[in-house]
Amino acid sequence: MKRIKYIVALVATVGIFSAQAAEVDSVNMVGFAKVNLMQGLNIIGVPFLTVGDTETSLNDLFDVSEFTAGAGIGNSDVVTVWTGSGYEGYYLSNQAPPSYTETAWVNLAGDRVEVTLQPGEAVWLRRVAAAADITFKGEVMSAANTDIVLATGLNMISFPYSVSASLNDFDISNATAGAGIGNSDVVTVWTGSGYEGYYLSNQAPPTYTEIAWVNLAGDRADVDMSIGKGVWYRAQATTTGISADKPY
Repeated sequence: MKRIKYIVALVATVGIFSAQAAEVDSVNMVGFAKVNLMQGLNIIGVPFLTVGDTETSLNDLFDVSEFTAGAGIGNSDVVTVWTGSGYEGYYLSNQAPPSYTETAWVNLAGDRVEVTLQPGEAVWLRRVAAAADITFKGEVMSAANTDIVLATGLNMISFPYSVSASLNDFDISNATAGAGIGNSDVVTVWTGSGYEGYYLSNQAPPTYTEIAWVNLAGDRADVDMSIGKGVWYRAQATTTGISADKPY
């Protein structure tokens, strides 16, 4: 399980606008979280926005000084994004082609790119160095509810708010439950050395009486969705998405 240290700093940027005697206050919550990443493969989630934006990027979410940059994919930290039908890869380069002059995330051709991400998404990160606490940073999500649209088949998701949560904190009313792994939505968790699988069951063993996430033995499970943690989600064709309410 990842070791999480979570600190939120409140930066209040208040704008007051007068219109027919009405006042509107705007407050931005900016925070950071320390997430322990393993050496090798990790599935990381996106719990923050770029300040003042509706999405974030690798350059805004992380401080590159905490990662390993190199001359190519073989000796650099690598981020791999699932597109729904394949992967797109990026590595942290310390070279300086004409398009940039500093350490930067680049595509496999070596061109600097702005990899944009949405809260609730997840990506693979291959870490070269030993396990360490890495800082995730940005604006805290303020939306009262966040929908995660799921394509039929494989998706990579995370909890979209910057708090520790579990899979049971998602609204599953638009998900698909069934009698087994073959006809249900399935979540697969990467442990660092293998996978653990869970499916959404509509059966009612003695340990629960409602639709619930269960392990492959059919026992109800509370799947960890800590800050910065991502998972695979296999959606059935009848699943349109899941959502989460703001927990703060």
